[in-house]
Amino acid sequence: MGAVDFKCSVVHTLEVLGKKWNVFIFAELLAKPYLTFTDLKRKLSGNYSTEISSRVLKDKLNELEKNDLVARIRLDNERVGYALTDRGIALKDVLEAMKTWAINYGNTSFENCKNKSCIHNCLDFVDLEIKKD
Repeated sequence: MGAVDFKCSVVHTLEVLGKKWNVFIFAELLAKPYLTFTDLKRKLSGNYSTEISSRVLKDKLNELEKNDLVARIRLDNERVGYALTDRGIALKDVLEAMKTWAINYGNTSFENCKNKSCIHNCLDFVDLEIKKD
């Protein structure tokens, strides 16, 4: 029996979510139906421990667009916004599963994650109880 090749599924998903800023971009776009570039940059720079540059955010959004995870949408004649595609929205279940696992089995206490830069704080779209031992 040969080794299982996860390259096409699990590893690919981790490659998408594991890139710096991606999980935060997903979380912010899951919280709102769309965000303008300026609003997204403000949220990313204000909610986490480091600031994202405009160039990095532009590159991240372009990459996510190419992978059909984020769409650039016209809001009116002057403004554009960014929204998750159906493929991007489907990552909500993956993020929920990751949060559940981290709370139940991670090496850190959820109570230690109360600082504003923790991913738990931007993943408030899922309400989980902490597993009691």
